[in-house]
Amino acid sequence: MPRSIQPRSALGVMIHKRMQDKGITAYELAKSTEVVYETVRKILNGQQPPSKRLLREICSFLNLDFEQAYRTLVHQKLIQKHGREIAVLSKRNPELQPLEDSWLLLTTQQKQHVIWLVEKYVQDNSNPTQ
Repeated sequence: MPRSIQPRSALGVMIHKRMQDKGITAYELAKSTEVVYETVRKILNGQQPPSKRLLREICSFLNLDFEQAYRTLVHQKLIQKHGREIAVLSKRNPELQPLEDSWLLLTTQQKQHVIWLVEKYVQDNSNPTQ
């Protein structure tokens, strides 16, 4: 019995979620894209990004938006290579980089909870009691 694959990258989460929605296993995805199971497993867990050609085949098989998937892949590669420098170069707050890196891994509901938590902290800081 195959062990469960835990996606650890935004692209992995995107692909894995679509696979679950369609009831497709990693073995079926590997067979349809003519790669070995291990390649699919590494793509899903973030160990090995797919080539552009393979990503296009995966998106075609899963009916995923290739442009969005490719942007996610490029973002993932930039973060791995340059880390916090991306925030500095784009004149964003580097302290927010860990949050931005994880944002794509969150569900819509989890994102809303994070926003509510931040809003609550701002409210508490704006209205000190005592």
